[in-house]
Amino acid sequence: ALPIWAARGLVLAAQRAVYDELRRQARARVAELLADPDRHRRLAVTVRDRLGEGATVRDHPAGGVVAESPDGRRIDASVDALVDAALAGLDLEQLWAAQ
Repeated sequence: ALPIWAARGLVLAAQRAVYDELRRQARARVAELLADPDRHRRLAVTVRDRLGEGATVRDHPAGGVVAESPDGRRIDASVDALVDAALAGLDLEQLWAAQ
């Protein structure tokens, strides 16, 4: 039998692997969606509107956009940032809860 700390380590490693795969798949799907020029344009317009007319919007190398206002406010709407924000807003603990 495994010691409890070893078993817990296996569980945590498995949970991390599942989370990493979820994040990888989500990033791929969001990048695919933002490859559509209309969706990309709407994202750029949205972040520019949030920061105001003087904001500059540039494409992020990994997909999505990053915007900055003249006063230094910044919105990171890159694929990674969008996925990380979405995942942070989820209660992923329910995935691991015993049924």
